[in-house]
Amino acid sequence: MRQTLRFLFVASIAMVMVANGQITSTTTGGSWSDVNTWVGGSVPSSGDVVIADGATVIINQNVTITNLTVGQGTSGKLAFDGTARTLAVSGNLTVNTGGNFTV
Repeated sequence: MRQTLRFLFVASIAMVMVANGQITSTTTGGSWSDVNTWVGGSVPSSGDVVIADGATVIINQNVTITNLTVGQGTSGKLAFDGTARTLAVSGNLTVNTGGNFTV
């Protein structure tokens, strides 16, 4: 019984660490709310977010995150879907060389 409880406790800690860590888009991108837009299949709801080179990510929901980086040095695009949305970044917003953030 102790081994099972220990395993469940460790698994819970690991899930919290991933949820609060960095999430990077796939190189193809997509809609913010689509799990296929994100490496690991989790839509960012907090933490740090990176829009990968080659990706175009469309913000189609209200977003609150810690830090946002658009592009990894050669490309990467972030844009709104044409509907009024809120993007709240409590830390740093960085648009790297070649990156594009259209508001």
